[in-house]
Amino acid sequence: MAENGTASVLRRKVDQGRAGAAELKGVAEPGKALADAFRRAAEEELELAVIVSQPKETRATPAELLESLPEQSFLGVLIGPEDGAGLFCLDPGALSAIIEMRTMGRVSSNPPQPRRPTRTDAAMVADVIDRVLAEFEAPLLELDAARWASGWRYQLYLPDPRPLSVVLEEAQHRVLEVEILFGAAAKPGRAFIVLPSTGRARPRPPTPPPDDSVEAAEAAAWQDAMSEAVGTAEASLDAVLGRVRLPLADLSGLAPGDRIALPLTALGGVRLVAPGGQVMAEGRLGQAGGARAVRLVEPGEDSPPHAPDGTIIPAGTLQSRPAPPAPPPMDMSDFQPAAPSMPPMAPDEPDLGSVPFDTQSPLDPGDFPSINALDDMPALD
Repeated sequence: MAENGTASVLRRKVDQGRAGAAELKGVAEPGKALADAFRRAAEEELELAVIVSQPKETRATPAELLESLPEQSFLGVLIGPEDGAGLFCLDPGALSAIIEMRTMGRVSSNPPQPRRPTRTDAAMVADVIDRVLAEFEAPLLELDAARWASGWRYQLYLPDPRPLSVVLEEAQHRVLEVEILFGAAAKPGRAFIVLPSTGRARPRPPTPPPDDSVEAAEAAAWQDAMSEAVGTAEASLDAVLGRVRLPLADLSGLAPGDRIALPLTALGGVRLVAPGGQVMAEGRLGQAGGARAVRLVEPGEDSPPHAPDGTIIPAGTLQSRPAPPAPPPMDMSDFQPAAPSMPPMAPDEPDLGSVPFDTQSPLDPGDFPSINALDDMPALD
């Protein structure tokens, strides 16, 4: 009962803070927005009341972060506008409070046990991190702060802090730090958000005032009805890596195990095609999180034209060079032998013309860059 009473007191304090903030006529500021974001995320995702201190903002390089972040903290890499990278850090106290709430439904007053965060921890805190980031950017979208504060989401868990200097840009970053008391036990913890100082997102244009006319109401009703009718419909797209033109005789002669070689440039010329044949987007093939991925690019930005044809490699012939095609028959009626133009071969020189074809060096599979190149394709930045 005491724990429930303390939680009620915490909730009243949170509500009072919100009421006072409402009197500011919607004036948003990054520090306040971040504190409110942690409160809302804790309440909505964890059903947990928290007290959040006023955030502190500093500047640091990745090398300085390595020395200042708490040991054995949870490190979540963030992805943002223009493939920018950021960091979301939870110290052992904050991570322990979230895990306890997820597993036991309450936060204990016990200090966290020293341990390294795991992938299981990552799965339990990912949605909380995304909720904090979404709530943080919402009141800032129409302000200049949106350039560096918006568009960030959780990407992956970093088990070791040493690669930070590689993951983050070698430049100054904004470091936002908050102290949090979790639940009735008031378990202390700290959280850090690290974002590039130079923003890349664009503020959202101001929302126009609502149109209360009858025509606007009818248009809104029509849009709602249309969204309800087709919003859940599925739309399929084909990712086309390349197109090949073949004679009908070659096409009918294809057999299981045959391969069609494509140029390596096809990896950078993926096209997303609608069922009607319309190209909806272009991109390049790569990897992201261990899965095949297509990074979209602006049309013409980094997408070479598709190869018009390809080479058929019959099954079982990748290790032997295919025999050259037979030459067409020649008319020998007017043939005149040419005078020898080469000196006679020395006795110790090998007769290269006598080397049988099947003893030549085997074909390197790299001579025919085929779709097997997907296994070595680069990761998307």
